[in-house]
Amino acid sequence: MVNVIAIFKTVTSLIPTVIDGVKIVEAAVPVAGSGSAKLAMIKDILEHAFKTATDAVLTFEQVWPALSAVVASIVALFNAKGIFTKNAAPAVTQ
Repeated sequence: MVNVIAIFKTVTSLIPTVIDGVKIVEAAVPVAGSGSAKLAMIKDILEHAFKTATDAVLTFEQVWPALSAVVASIVALFNAKGIFTKNAAPAVTQ
């Protein structure tokens, strides 16, 4: 059985990093309706970090359910507070 306290400590210690990651992904892809692709990108980044780490106490698979819920909470809060705005289409650069 996975230790709830270990998961909690791991997830809470990653919150500042996850917030930064969410902001970076949102800035890179500021397109409304692409939330699942953005979540997949965050998941991929975190999964690679976990698989590269040599000091991880838990596996990515053990913490991802909690981390994905944290990502959803962060995005919901940022949307509600207007930190993220919903754009209809990406900006066209020339």
